[in-house]
Amino acid sequence: MSLETRPNSSLLRSARRFAALAALVVLAGCSAVTEETEGGIEGTLRLNFRSWQTVATKDVLPAMRDPWLAGHPKQDQMIVSGDYFGTGANSFAVLLTKKDKQGRRVRLVVLKPTEGGRFETYILQTESPMDTMPIIQTSHKNEYQVNLDGQNLSVPTEGVVYTHPDGHQKLFFWNVDRFTDIELAPATPVAAESTRT
Repeated sequence: MSLETRPNSSLLRSARRFAALAALVVLAGCSAVTEETEGGIEGTLRLNFRSWQTVATKDVLPAMRDPWLAGHPKQDQMIVSGDYFGTGANSFAVLLTKKDKQGRRVRLVVLKPTEGGRFETYILQTESPMDTMPIIQTSHKNEYQVNLDGQNLSVPTEGVVYTHPDGHQKLFFWNVDRFTDIELAPATPVAAESTRT
């Protein structure tokens, strides 16, 4: 009986890998993401987060999912890219989830490319229990003004905006040598629409 279940498990894993790669291809568009990079992302997630799965758009409330899909057509997983470290190279933010005896958890992870197609991982946040999944988006450089250590600062890099189902948002951005997170006021960034590209 165990021999019959192994092909199905392998088939499911292969289907998940294919879906992840397809999402990354759509995500990459015309950027410099290669097959090696895609394999590196998949391998890094499989190695470092073995029991986790990428959050699917079907797990997100329709009111949040539909606008997200409009900006990420044909992508069914919560994976976004951006220059999160201000180096000119794309990194990837991924929402992962798993269900265990503590309930359903969600984890926000950023993967930074390194030499040889490898990735360095940064766990930015883990929440539990979560009945409905959040979404993530990439903010633009200088899109948000934040107060950090008593000083007003335009966020100098692209960042990851983490939006809860209740509408609360948190911005994660690279600040010198680590990620900083700031609660955002509901709804709109400070910068004018003209700064968006």
